[in-house]
Amino acid sequence: MKTENDILLIVPPTRSYTQRLPLGLMYISSFLESKGEKNIILDFKGISNNMAYNKIKEKIIQLNRILPASPAWYLKSISFMICANSSKKNSSETIIVIGGPHASICPENFVEREIKFDYLVLGEGEITVHELIKT
Repeated sequence: MKTENDILLIVPPTRSYTQRLPLGLMYISSFLESKGEKNIILDFKGISNNMAYNKIKEKIIQLNRILPASPAWYLKSISFMICANSSKKNSSETIIVIGGPHASICPENFVEREIKFDYLVLGEGEITVHELIKT
């Protein structure tokens, strides 16, 4: 059963050095909110990658069933591998969705890297992520 904060939209920890806002995840978050789906964007700025990974793990452990969605760039796929594998290890019911420009253009790169994910979204993700949540 979903609770109010089952949906985590995770910005990769390797982006903690940039002050850019996670625009794609903000679009998805806004769309989900308009459909009555509460969610949390995890975006840690100004801390080390290690600290960000630990904060993400803490949040995943805190929740029973979550849907982390994250924009994926191939160059940051090590970051996704760590987050995804950690998510699955700490909560087998976790559903992992990845997307973003690189995932849309070269989805095979994420399969080749053996990143543990359940769904890879091609193109715009707002409607697709909402449909996944409803199922």
